[in-house]
Amino acid sequence: MFTKACDLSELKEGKTDVAAVERTLVLLVWPTGGKPMAFQGMCPHANEPLMDAFFNGKVIACRHHDWEFDGTTGACIRGKPCRL
Repeated sequence: MFTKACDLSELKEGKTDVAAVERTLVLLVWPTGGKPMAFQGMCPHANEPLMDAFFNGKVIACRHHDWEFDGTTGACIRGKPCRL
């Protein structure tokens, strides 16, 4: 089941946004050259919000402990194996 988080026109390629969907924080990313994606809005490392994460168009980096995630898959690329 999918729930609409926002209008696609609200997102920009290479940028992130956050939305609350049914009281859950969702991180919206549009990787450069990719398609818009939605991931859990909390870092699995320490359950810190990703609303202020750094995003360079490819990699999502949690500002709290520097864990990094692939913006196209949500796979952890710096930190312990996990996914957003």
